[in-house]
Amino acid sequence: MFTKFFVSALVLVGSALGLLDKFEGKVNSVDANTNRITIDINGKPRTFTVDATTKYLDKDGEELPNVKGLGSQLWTVSKFNVKLETEMKDGKEYVASIQLPVKMKMASRVTPNGNVATAAPVGPGPESWEGKALPKFEMTKLDGKKIATTSLKGKVLLIDFWATWCGPCKMASPVMQKLHEKYASKGLMVIGANTMERGDAKKLAGDYAKEHGYKYTFTYGNDAFSKQMNVRGIPTMLIVDKKGVVNTVNVGYSERLYDKLEAAIKPLLKK
Repeated sequence: MFTKFFVSALVLVGSALGLLDKFEGKVNSVDANTNRITIDINGKPRTFTVDATTKYLDKDGEELPNVKGLGSQLWTVSKFNVKLETEMKDGKEYVASIQLPVKMKMASRVTPNGNVATAAPVGPGPESWEGKALPKFEMTKLDGKKIATTSLKGKVLLIDFWATWCGPCKMASPVMQKLHEKYASKGLMVIGANTMERGDAKKLAGDYAKEHGYKYTFTYGNDAFSKQMNVRGIPTMLIVDKKGVVNTVNVGYSERLYDKLEAAIKPLLKK
């Protein structure tokens, strides 16, 4: 789901705090009860202990202030690669820092419902659209073809506003793919609506979809549409019923995202 790293051998470096070890590997398991994380290094599992002093970093080495240890919802996306730096304290080895393969700006926040979202809310949010008809819109697919409101009648829509630079958005993408695989044949259309992108949106979105093998519909150039829908933070997902009415709005990523979206989608498909 994230950019793959080559698993490396440990490297020893000096530090004012003592000798630090560096490891890189794929997350095997996380136990929030014992504060221990196991990663696979060259195919072999190794377990490390995390404590209150452990720092959590994004892929650029910037500290993630909203990540609260192994209880974070970030760990619910398993099997991604991390870089660990450990140190010896009182004769035991502890994790000094954990670097995640995502980019999350300091503006990233944990929403009131426990989700991780990027960007701070300003003014009325997208939730204000619940119970209202989705306005007329037109999206452009990666192949240049258009998607218009009139062509979507009778379908249940899951519109995911996202960007390639957004860590929580990338964490939500596998959920979009899973829902597409399970319900596309039953009348669900999942649309990845790229917005707030930094760079060539068409190329970035296309490369991302191709790299991860995502088969749901991707569109780009949705800034005006996302603004119209009062999208303040991403990812933001809209579930729209067959009559074109916004049924559910979800802002951010959480460990229960799939269950929450599925619970809203299934009844709409039966109507």
